[in-house]
Amino acid sequence: MVKVYGWVVDKNLKQGVEHPFVTLTAEGYSGERIGTSAGYYEFNSYGIPANRTYTLRVEKTGYKTFQSEPFYVGTADYRFDVELEPVGIPLDRGMLEVYAYMDEKEVVADAEVKDLKVPPDIVVRDKTPLKVLLPPQTYAVICNYNGYYDEKYPSVKAGQITRVDFRFKTILPSKPIIDVSALYNGTEVKADVTCNGYSGITPARFEVEPGTYTIRGTYLGQERTTTITLKPGEYAWIKLQFEKPTVPVELPYLAVALAAIATGSIMIYAGRRRMMEIPFQTETEIS
Repeated sequence: MVKVYGWVVDKNLKQGVEHPFVTLTAEGYSGERIGTSAGYYEFNSYGIPANRTYTLRVEKTGYKTFQSEPFYVGTADYRFDVELEPVGIPLDRGMLEVYAYMDEKEVVADAEVKDLKVPPDIVVRDKTPLKVLLPPQTYAVICNYNGYYDEKYPSVKAGQITRVDFRFKTILPSKPIIDVSALYNGTEVKADVTCNGYSGITPARFEVEPGTYTIRGTYLGQERTTTITLKPGEYAWIKLQFEKPTVPVELPYLAVALAAIATGSIMIYAGRRRMMEIPFQTETEIS
């Protein structure tokens, strides 16, 4: 196996042509590459058969397509440099190309190009890939794809192609978060808490997957339980409220009855009523 590589440059400017599209073919072989921003391309030695006759084709918007004559590649690496001849760009204009990518795959996005005057004299709105001839100056280029937004400020030069790539990456929703705190008679305390098998001591935080969770807290023998369902990106703050049981209160009451008049006495009976109150409250805030 051998390597075929080289540089693609502008014939007039003697500068690298950005991201040229290069095709290498031979009998039983065909390969495609997109060159670097400096115009370098390479078909590496892992897949290029030696001792074959190849042809090379180079394409780039704004340039004449280059098609080589057949050339023979033996057992040594082969360098093939290409000069592309610009076409279709007036000397007083520059070509602006706008491309959009989502997760490294090219997509069709909304693009807007405008000069920096207020209000702008030049405004171009279209879908990507956008290619437009413009007077040389700096422009604002805005790209929007499914809610993803970016803005760049390229300078367009006469007789040259300026390429702007917008590369968006999917932002996954954050995991739901559950914060749990515990209060005892209004004072924050450290309580034991569990969340679907996970355990901690308040104040506790659980970063979970979307779903339904049962939060259980215990403190001084008391238990508080609540269930909550969370979606991606949601946040919940659960406050477990514990209170000291009310001390039994004895409330005397009088029951007066007349006893046997024969004794000439009055007997007083005191009855008792017992009251116990255990407050319970759990608060949940979701945002």
